[in-house]
Amino acid sequence: MKVIISCFGKFHADFLSEYLLKKGCLRKVFTANPKFCSRISIGRKYVRYLPLLVIPRAVSRLPLPRYIHEIVNWLCLVVFDIWVSPQIKDCDVFTGWSGGCLRSLRAAKKKGIISIVMRTSPHILYQKDILEAEYRDLDIKKRPIFDKIINRELREYDEADYIQVQSKYVFDSFIAKGVDKGKLLHITSGVSLKDFYFMDCAGKKDEFIVLYVGSILVRKGIIYLLEAMKRLPGDKIRLVLIGKAGKEFLMILSQYKKFYTHTGFIRHNELKNYYSRASVFVQPSLSEGLSSAVIEAMACGLPVIITANTGGCDICRDGREGFIVPIRNSEAIAERILYLYNNPNVREEMANNAALRAKEFTWDKCVDRLVERYESITSGNLQIHLNG
Repeated sequence: MKVIISCFGKFHADFLSEYLLKKGCLRKVFTANPKFCSRISIGRKYVRYLPLLVIPRAVSRLPLPRYIHEIVNWLCLVVFDIWVSPQIKDCDVFTGWSGGCLRSLRAAKKKGIISIVMRTSPHILYQKDILEAEYRDLDIKKRPIFDKIINRELREYDEADYIQVQSKYVFDSFIAKGVDKGKLLHITSGVSLKDFYFMDCAGKKDEFIVLYVGSILVRKGIIYLLEAMKRLPGDKIRLVLIGKAGKEFLMILSQYKKFYTHTGFIRHNELKNYYSRASVFVQPSLSEGLSSAVIEAMACGLPVIITANTGGCDICRDGREGFIVPIRNSEAIAERILYLYNNPNVREEMANNAALRAKEFTWDKCVDRLVERYESITSGNLQIHLNG
């Protein structure tokens, strides 16, 4: 069986491609990200680039109206899809990341190739509902998702043979929006244990560090983590934020300056150093597919405090590897952080559990499950069930 992958950015498509290649299943990967291979070992002959990603990134730095940024991003996705679509051939399965694969899905279907759209977030209308409510509460007078992107994704969902999702949370969001469960493939993504593992860091026990890793955006629920920190003893518990802050969140972030340290962007291969120094990882997302940071933190021996909307419930079991809290609940976050601070033996037990649990979700095992599901599809023997 041969698979073609198409992803405008990177997400986890690079690791997926690397492990498909190791199993002899990768035909080609198409990307607009010139740094696609920065985290993986994969021969250049398997990767085709159209470096469009630099355009929306460059435009985002210019003082232009938001709708200009949205149009540029949408046009780049369309152009990328036009470029990919005629090159789909000599494969059994085509998997394209949502928003940038409509023509390619059609091209695959015309050639009798199984067409799959990969959605790494909840159903786009489900996500829109959550974010619109949050934007209203925060008095942010912008639309959370560009209408043309929504319309394009809805057509992709409709025209693809299957929709691949990473977590039960996302699976359920599609069911809630009326998608037949027979069209959904639920396959949890993985972690690279050669990149993420526990490091014994000197001085770790001298301070209690709460760590967040990821983009600092409204949908990540950061405001609820910041509000939680206001309830905690700042001289004993410190919050470290790693990631780039979105423009719409900068003003909100500035109101909490004394409650966090912000490092900005950290290279992926350096993150294990920060995970290993921390005491607990918190991911308070309102809308996520499956946060890669959650399983990376667990692999590095960190207990996690997450919302169900991170998609992390597939991996973290409440009370064993960490805690699952409701969205928009800073009090619950603060209570769990303080509990782990006051109970170091429990924190240590959860840390050990987390590292062991992460080993069940390596990329090697993830791609084994994916290949099994894809082979079931191509042979006509697919059965509907969660998580491979």
